[in-house]
Amino acid sequence: MTRNSHRGHTATPEELRAQVEDTREQLSHTVEALAAKADVRGRAQAKAGQVRGQMRDRLGQARSKAHGATHREHHGHRAVGAEHGRHGTDAQSRREKTMVMAQSARDKRVLAATVGTAAVTAAVLMGRRRHCPHHR
Repeated sequence: MTRNSHRGHTATPEELRAQVEDTREQLSHTVEALAAKADVRGRAQAKAGQVRGQMRDRLGQARSKAHGATHREHHGHRAVGAEHGRHGTDAQSRREKTMVMAQSARDKRVLAATVGTAAVTAAVLMGRRRHCPHHR
């Protein structure tokens, strides 16, 4: 089945070789395009980099919040003592101190959750690379 066979012309061996070479070239371009689309490892590495960046951002935010809570807690103790002397109410100072401590605990939980998520994500991605031979 050559291009010229429908007209009653049989292709010469040179024409057949040229057709085969053209077909190989077209096929190689098609394979290259498919390989680029199916580059799972490259896509996974790009996604891992994106996730690492997001985790760094979240970790930075959590650290900033934790630092802010610690800063508020330290300043809150002074303010609590000052207000205690001004108002003379132990209940109010205890409430404020409890609020500061609760915020600090929430901030620490956010930090721990962010670090844990980053660790799990890294472990999953590394596990996939080890257990999937096409990811190496």
